[in-house]
Amino acid sequence: MVNYDHLTKEQLISELKEKDKYIYDLKQANEEVKNYAELKTELFSIISHELKTPLNIIFGAIQLMENIHKGQEKCSYSKPINKYLKTMRQNCYRLLRLINNFIDMNKIEVGFFKLNLTNNDIVKTIEDITLSVVEFAQAKQINIIFDTEIEEKIIATDSEKIERVILNLLSNSIKFTESGGTIEVYIRSLEESIAIAIKDNGSGMPEEMLEKIFDIFSQVDSSLRRQAEGSGIGLFLSKSIIEMHGGRIYAKSQLGVGSEFIIEIPTRIIEDSKVAEVAISAERRIEKIHIEFADIYS
Repeated sequence: MVNYDHLTKEQLISELKEKDKYIYDLKQANEEVKNYAELKTELFSIISHELKTPLNIIFGAIQLMENIHKGQEKCSYSKPINKYLKTMRQNCYRLLRLINNFIDMNKIEVGFFKLNLTNNDIVKTIEDITLSVVEFAQAKQINIIFDTEIEEKIIATDSEKIERVILNLLSNSIKFTESGGTIEVYIRSLEESIAIAIKDNGSGMPEEMLEKIFDIFSQVDSSLRRQAEGSGIGLFLSKSIIEMHGGRIYAKSQLGVGSEFIIEIPTRIIEDSKVAEVAISAERRIEKIHIEFADIYS
């Protein structure tokens, strides 16, 4: 505590005025930061709308061209047209994912990113997501294995966001695993949580990068960046989502051997809440996979 006994009346008044000015300046700065955060959120919202509108038009045009082209597979120009349409659609998905990631990153920073928690079977959720990407992995001659030591576990999660995390991790594993490689997804029960692990025998990463990879825009190194493209936002979002569930995510890896990402989520439930039936249509799930896997060229 500051002792003012040695100050004269005039010095004390001057000292108090300086403190009042400091408090006022601090409040002004805090208000400016708040206004900046609101402006930033509004700007991202406007940018999102302005980018998604033409993107939807391009998607519509691609779909129209694909419908027109149906039944003309025997034409000499059929193969290059299909190739160009596929490239256009894939890059639209890449742009859409980038827009969504930037918006969600901003929501997390300003505290507007919320979970919609319901009681559901986490084992079934993870199994359904894993099986839905098997075909995509097989196209790159990568084998996916799913295993679990428990058949059912009801916990409170936002299944849509958990699906997004798992798809991001699977996408990363597929990117950095060569043809003929294997990706394992397994679930085990811990004392007060459930562990979900995604392990591959891909390129791996140096040990000193294991903490940095969850930072915004972080990527391992320039050589791996050339091997597989990405914005470096996905793992930051995945970490944020898992931590909002009260859990944690961490990685184990060895360069040239492979990586393993482990998620631990508390086995809590919402009292007086029924178990939700997570019903995501096949079409909607395929669209999500296309968006998350947009950087993977087949």
